[in-house]
Amino acid sequence: MLILGLSSFRHHTSAAILQDGVVRAAVENHKLLRSRSQELPDAAIRFCLESVGASWSDLDAISIATRPVHAWLHQSLLLARMPSGFH
Repeated sequence: MLILGLSSFRHHTSAAILQDGVVRAAVENHKLLRSRSQELPDAAIRFCLESVGASWSDLDAISIATRPVHAWLHQSLLLARMPSGFH
C-alpha cells in the first residue's frame, strides 16, 4: 500500500510517502523552495513521488494531518483572553 501523507496547511507544510507502513521519503516544502508557505506542499509532494518512482495513480490513499478541534480550541481561548474591544 502506498500512502501520501501531508501536513496541515498552517506551518511547515510537508509531505511523506509510506510504502507498506515504512517511510520511504519525507521533506518539508520550505527545504526545497527556500521560502515558507502555508499552501499545498507541491514541491514536497513531487519530491516524495519521484523518490519512490511513483505517480498520482499509484497512490492507494492520501492522509492529511490536521487537528481542527485543537485549532478551534486555541482560537477560542485566544479570543476569550482578549479585551472585548478587540473582537
